[in-house]
Amino acid sequence: MVEARAPRRCAKGHAMDPNWETCSYCEAEEKSKQRSTSVQNSDPLDRQRTVVGSLRADAPEAQRATRAMGVPDSPAGHLGSGDTRRLTGILVTYTWRPEGEFFPVREGKTFIGSGDVSSEANRRRCDVCVSHDDSMSSEHALILCRQGNYEILDQISSNGTFLAGQMLKANQGTDLPNYSEIKTGSTLWTFIMVKPPANQMAPPAPHVAHHPVSSPPQGKDPTEVR
Repeated sequence: MVEARAPRRCAKGHAMDPNWETCSYCEAEEKSKQRSTSVQNSDPLDRQRTVVGSLRADAPEAQRATRAMGVPDSPAGHLGSGDTRRLTGILVTYTWRPEGEFFPVREGKTFIGSGDVSSEANRRRCDVCVSHDDSMSSEHALILCRQGNYEILDQISSNGTFLAGQMLKANQGTDLPNYSEIKTGSTLWTFIMVKPPANQMAPPAPHVAHHPVSSPPQGKDPTEVR
């Protein structure tokens, strides 16, 4: 019977492989101590620079920098301040907000819908856009104002356009009186005309100064040269 030999051990009691000349465990501990000592003896300013250069994503400084760079886009308002056409009316609705909302109606074409205008060459958002009305077509109705005359047309919408409770025929212009009740999808509107004061309808004519022309003295020929 062969007697089993006890495993070799280093001075610190680590079990050693028969082929090892030195203890690998002791060498690893020694290297770890050397790295710790090097960090402790390093320049505090160097450590500070290292921390600043590698901010964590959740650090307050990093959060402030992210908010400063990520400025949210400003949502487009109902007033359409970028449109330079003359304001000719407003549409008022209390369907979606108890305090009410209003949208401008301008000279020319004012499209009502929940999405883009597809009947024009360049697609764009409807002038009166109610994207959260699931019953409203993307391009639902059109209010046309020309020379003080108002018309409304249904743009072949899925659920029709109603004026005073009557469904309009598609693409057929119908006179739009003041304070008309309109329904597009699930949204109820009141149309109110807006007309500028008479003195603002046309720009004033430029002032031209008139100077009196003096007549020649009585009894003298103006062509006579003395």
